[in-house]
Amino acid sequence: MLKNDQHNLHLGNPDKLKFKKLYNVSRETINKLEIYEEYLLRSNAQFNLIGSGTLKFIWSRHFADSAKLFFLIKCKLEESLEKLTICDVGSGAGFPGVIIKIFSNEFDLDCDIELFESNKKKSTFLNELTKKLDLNIIVNNFRVEDTRKNYDVILCRAVSSLLNIINMSRDCCKPSSLLVLPKGKNWSKELIEAKKVWNFKVKLVKNNRMLDKSGGVTLLINKVKKNK
Repeated sequence: MLKNDQHNLHLGNPDKLKFKKLYNVSRETINKLEIYEEYLLRSNAQFNLIGSGTLKFIWSRHFADSAKLFFLIKCKLEESLEKLTICDVGSGAGFPGVIIKIFSNEFDLDCDIELFESNKKKSTFLNELTKKLDLNIIVNNFRVEDTRKNYDVILCRAVSSLLNIINMSRDCCKPSSLLVLPKGKNWSKELIEAKKVWNFKVKLVKNNRMLDKSGGVTLLINKVKKNK
């Protein structure tokens, strides 16, 4: 993308205006997101972070779509007596984990966030990004299956099927862990497939139509046990 094209994305960007309409956040948070956007645009060709078709829609397709997940766990963050631990599986360009950290800072809700990204180039991007944004985030350049830690919240966006996500994250879950999983219009088929192997409670949250008209949802899953 040419420098002028990048500049035009910042000025009068309707996608950014849509984000501001959805989330009334501070100027400091907007500044961080602008730094994020600029670095993502500059790095995308080198690291293959997001699809070229979404470059003009970073604020809605990626920032806002990730921020919606923060508000689904906000009460859990507020009510917890201890600092919650959160992992983002297959973080890629930092969605949703980096956005969750930015928003937790916006609302003065501290949490420990770890990103799991097995691709070396993408993990390098994430390390540089967290430095640029001055965020206290751990970036792991290995798969979540190889961690020995347990987390209160597991995030995973656009990585794999529901069944595969449960399989790969099972060993890092606590009995009380919450899985927060955005899913596309085929979510019901994935749910049926996963239920054949696992027993769990699920809450379905429909996407805001300003962000997604495809029929996508977010699944909030807990109390996961293997079927007998």
